[in-house]
Amino acid sequence: MAVVEERLDRLERQNRRLKGGLASLLVAAVAAGLLGFANQDSIPDVVKGRAFHVVGKDGTVLVKLEDTLGMGIGIAGTVTTLNSKGQELVNLGGTIDGRRGMITTTNYLGQELVRIGSTTEGDGAISTLNREGQELVRLTVAPEGEGMVTTMNGKGQYLVRLAATYTGDGMITTTNAKGQNLVSIGTTNDGEGTVLTQNGKGEQLVRIGAAPTGGRITILGKGQVFVRIGVLGGRGGVATIDPLGVRADGILTPR
Repeated sequence: MAVVEERLDRLERQNRRLKGGLASLLVAAVAAGLLGFANQDSIPDVVKGRAFHVVGKDGTVLVKLEDTLGMGIGIAGTVTTLNSKGQELVNLGGTIDGRRGMITTTNYLGQELVRIGSTTEGDGAISTLNREGQELVRLTVAPEGEGMVTTMNGKGQYLVRLAATYTGDGMITTTNAKGQNLVSIGTTNDGEGTVLTQNGKGEQLVRIGAAPTGGRITILGKGQVFVRIGVLGGRGGVATIDPLGVRADGILTPR
């Protein structure tokens, strides 16, 4: 009889342990389900805030998304990337008037190197600068609506310009530090290629172009033609001309 009671007591203890384990398992399952629903419900469609920072393992800020306008330190919302030393490298923001977007890249000294934005007319523009903040190269749109590339010296003076004429033909112009044209490469009104060199006074010195009979090189002085090299009668020719416009002599070479 004692043996039977001992066995019944053992079964009751096992039953209690089993019930306790099942109850714990049930509670854990319900908690996991509730937690899953809670996590699903906690994913918002929009995250709002005045600033959001992405940091590295050591806590260094690497990316900033900030309301610089509302914070009183900028003119619009900005996105800024930084290096491990906290130095800004790229900034996406706006112009001072708040009407145009702008992207700038900087070196480790905080000096702007590249600026991507738009002109006051609303056309796209890209500028590269030296570490002193002086613009050296500009890619933008000419008044006629054609693409234009301009190089400058550290004083903002134009040196080379690749653009288009009012007729839509390509043109390259080089200038000196005084803004005077020195070399122009373009096309004539007849659609022929031409190269023109000038002195600092705007006087033409050499013209390389085309004539009805073939290519022609013209050398000038003070606006007067002195030498012509070209094609005449199927032969190469060199002609010199005196200041009165009278042909002094000509040399024809066989083909």
